[in-house]
Amino acid sequence: MLRDITKDIDTRKKLQDSNEKYRTILRGSKEGIVIHDNGIVREVSQKFCEIVGRTADEIVGKSLTNLVVPEEIPKIIRFLKENELNPDNIRADYSKALHKSGKTVDVEIWGNKIELDGKIYRYALIRDITSEKETLKNLEESRSRYKRLAEITDEIIILHENGIIIEVNQAACAHYNLPEEKLIGMNTYDLTPDYLIKENNLTKEILEEIYKSDQIHSGIFIKSYMNGKDIYCQYKEQIFYLDGKKLRYVIMRDITSLHEAQLELEENRNKYKLFADVTNEAISIHKAGILKEANRAYCEMFQLTEEEISGYNAANVSLPQDRIVF
Repeated sequence: MLRDITKDIDTRKKLQDSNEKYRTILRGSKEGIVIHDNGIVREVSQKFCEIVGRTADEIVGKSLTNLVVPEEIPKIIRFLKENELNPDNIRADYSKALHKSGKTVDVEIWGNKIELDGKIYRYALIRDITSEKETLKNLEESRSRYKRLAEITDEIIILHENGIIIEVNQAACAHYNLPEEKLIGMNTYDLTPDYLIKENNLTKEILEEIYKSDQIHSGIFIKSYMNGKDIYCQYKEQIFYLDGKKLRYVIMRDITSLHEAQLELEENRNKYKLFADVTNEAISIHKAGILKEANRAYCEMFQLTEEEISGYNAANVSLPQDRIVF
């Protein structure tokens, strides 16, 4: 009896070739890969061996539960059973692998099915996320520290990404008279004073383009309130990167009282100048002998102009010969 088995041989050859190609990829993979049959390891990549600190001979033929910390075993068993009942199940999970040294390794697991040697197995891609989790933990601790520090300052702090506010402190809430949950998610454009929008023809799109650039700004702006009072704010922004995102934080300080003090000082100075200039007595103000200001009578007595007074050394000031009286 004769039977044409050419197709069978071709099929087996293709299967053998595909399996060999697969194994070549597995051996050279930079990913942690493990292939198992209902939890019993069949093959592993070199990267997976490095993650758990074992050789392939120490892993193949043994249960996957030997490679996780004891507390994680019930979860892994449940995970394997779910995959067994549903071969098409594709999911990502997290666990703690057990390194040969005894230390634990945080891993992300992504599983699916694969056909090998004509049989369906499950494979899992394993990624070591220990350093990633440590980074996130440090970031969270930094954020907590930032929040604590931000809440004890009177300065207004706003953190945003391309204009969308993602963090504020209580000083910002008090300044804008809005709760934190209301401010977060708002666009900084909505907090920009109307006169600045008109003066600079600003739109949300223009602001977004500015935020995408490396331009940083600082200065003073005025915010008017319904009671007619103007609030003067000094602001400064900085760019920093977090988790690959370009963020900006703005620090603002209410300098209204400082501005009012400067106005009062200027007003008092003008009053002093007014009174000083109507007297016939020569009056000068100096610091360590260097003249700062002088009234009209002083300038006339020593034949100096107001422009010449500032910075003039008082030791060099002398009366003209025709004004000297013995």
